Amino acid sequence: MTSFVEKLRIPIYEIFLGKKFTVYLFDAPQKSHEKIVRACIADYLEGRLDCRLPAHVYWSKSDSADYVAVAVASRRIGLDIEVMRDRPFEKISRRFFELNKVTSNKEEFYDTWVAKEAWVKWKHEGIATNLAKPVDRDIIYLNDMPPNLKGAICI
Repeated sequence: MTSFVEKLRIPIYEIFLGKKFTVYLFDAPQKSHEKIVRACIADYLEGRLDCRLPAHVYWSKSDSADYVAVAVASRRIGLDIEVMRDRPFEKISRRFFELNKVTSNKEEFYDTWVAKEAWVKWKHEGIATNLAKPVDRDIIYLNDMPPNLKGAICI
């Protein structure tokens, strides 16, 4: 697959028992999101299939502005990316976050937002009813992202 700009491989030894998940980040992709997801799954599975064992593949997709990200794993996974732009952070966080997460700081707001949205995607539940709840799963923040882009994975 040649269209991705950046491919991050993050090993999670304790939780995934030595297996890896992969996050693919695309900048302004020219292909449909469906084709991108299929290509990411195919790339992830290459060299990992064993005819004696069933293949378990989980994926999560997120997009923001001109970016599309896909996470693929052998366990359930949730992913969110957000382009950071100015918003009324304190007002939004008062409405949607638990009290100790209320902030007017842009970085803190987006760290909380991407973590909560990744967690909700991991749960496969509605975002409106879950944003005010505390995240009760492990969150991994994606580093080395393009400027002004935040991302998180829930495992």
